Amino acid sequence: MTTYPINNNYKICRRCKLKKKISEFSVDKVSRFLASGEIKEYSYFRECIKCKKERFRLLDTKYRDRKNVYTKEGSIKWSSVLKELKKRAEKNNTYFNIDKKEFIDWKNKQSDTCTYCDLTLKQAKKVLFSFYTKGSTAISKRFQIDRKNNDKAIGYTLDNICFACVICNSHKGDFYSHKEFKEIADRFIRPLFDKILYKNI
Repeated sequence: MTTYPINNNYKICRRCKLKKKISEFSVDKVSRFLASGEIKEYSYFRECIKCKKERFRLLDTKYRDRKNVYTKEGSIKWSSVLKELKKRAEKNNTYFNIDKKEFIDWKNKQSDTCTYCDLTLKQAKKVLFSFYTKGSTAISKRFQIDRKNNDKAIGYTLDNICFACVICNSHKGDFYSHKEFKEIADRFIRPLFDKILYKNI
């Protein structure tokens, strides 16, 4: 944080280059304690309050867009999906060994179905609205990435990841293996989904 003293009632903003009243700038109050007593000094920021707010707004938008896995047009930014997976792995101390090119190639070879319940993304979204009515979960435009084997030492590798719908992925969690949950999905989840889909036709 850099501040600059001023000796009159006006100041030129560094960003908009306009001469403005000193009241339009943020002030930094600094107290100094000397043997003779306390001295208060006032310094003013180089940019006006309006420009500072606009700068922070642009920065917030910039970093929010970096984290967003969707473009403004609605398409999926798979590189951002991969970054989020990597951050999650680092946070949970989980092994991660996938680069961007490998991930995109892997994604392009996947079928448009959940690995466990075999619903297409379109079908899965219809079912989602029966369980979730609000929030980003219900309007997701993609499948989630699930680890087949939940062992952190195996972690995220191309051989250990698969597409999963939100419901299957959340229910599988870290409790079931890939094989175990596939059997559960075939026996219990898919029949339930079929009832919901049939009812909505």
